[in-house]
Amino acid sequence: SRPAVQVILNNDAYYGIADILPAGAKGDVDLGITVFQEELSLGILVGEELFGDRLRLVARKDHPLARQDRVEIPQLMDELVVLPPLEAIAGQILVQEFSAEGLPFPPRRITAASREVTFGLVQECNAVAFLTGHPVCEDRYQGDFVDLPMRFRQPIPWKISLCRRASSE
Repeated sequence: SRPAVQVILNNDAYYGIADILPAGAKGDVDLGITVFQEELSLGILVGEELFGDRLRLVARKDHPLARQDRVEIPQLMDELVVLPPLEAIAGQILVQEFSAEGLPFPPRRITAASREVTFGLVQECNAVAFLTGHPVCEDRYQGDFVDLPMRFRQPIPWKISLCRRASSE
């Protein structure tokens, strides 16, 4: 008989090693692509870096914030903001960023895990979106969107790694 195989894909919403560690400890997960944090791996998982990534704030090139030298968190309070899932690492970082400014999340916000939905909201509703990856280099969006200059308090970029159980060969 063949072993059961389960593939779970979370598009554009990085989850940390803590999210897969319990399944790795039980032997339910053999591999994962995630933000690897050695200090949280407990020797259960090992990681091999695949690439680096960072959190970006993206808007249409004609958005008023695209003309700013730098965008600050308070400027987002009146914008329609598309956020990654709050349980993902990017979402957790944004909770901390807004908290550090003493601000709640913007009142006009949408949480979206789908890249297509996010791009649609940016294009059609002139929203700004927090994304991972490099969307402005994707062919279908090249020339339409820009990265907005923003500094985050959290150490970014992340190391995206292929993680496996330490005991697996």
